[in-house]
Amino acid sequence: MALAMGSIISGFSIKRTKRYKKMSLGSAAISIVASTLLFFSWHFDRPVWETLLVIPMSTPIGIIISGEFIGMTGRAPPEDMASCVGAYYLSQQLGVILGGSIAPLLVRMGFMQDIAGKFGPRTPEIARQVLSDARYVDTLPEGMQAIVRTSLQYGYQFIPVFATVTAALCLPSWILTPEERLD
Repeated sequence: MALAMGSIISGFSIKRTKRYKKMSLGSAAISIVASTLLFFSWHFDRPVWETLLVIPMSTPIGIIISGEFIGMTGRAPPEDMASCVGAYYLSQQLGVILGGSIAPLLVRMGFMQDIAGKFGPRTPEIARQVLSDARYVDTLPEGMQAIVRTSLQYGYQFIPVFATVTAALCLPSWILTPEERLD
């Protein structure tokens, strides 16, 4: 929802100002700050409502996606437009595939690191069961449930870190690409 809202905001803003670069850079900064705050929110056991930071983290990404697409299509020579659009969507889909693959891996690695040895020799079996069936946690004694949930929370905190790092890696290309006013 927030991603779509960002795309709509971007479209209206670009239509009015005929500019996209400042908006994309500002959105990247907002997204980086929001994902950093989300990391601290999950890291230090904050109230659940603080996870609503996902909204200001996702809305700017929608702004960036639309803004950069419009900027690319406004700058590309007509004879290269098909190649540019194809490369843009290929890159976007590659990002979705990699992000969707790396994020669960980060959660799993964080979970396994945090839970390591907490249940003695049963730890690998319990970890394997938790990772294969989310409802398995409910079958454990209450004290063990709390430990498993804390370890899972530890693993999930790395997702906003991943988002921050990937957004920061894109900043140089956004900064170095000159903007042309759209007509």
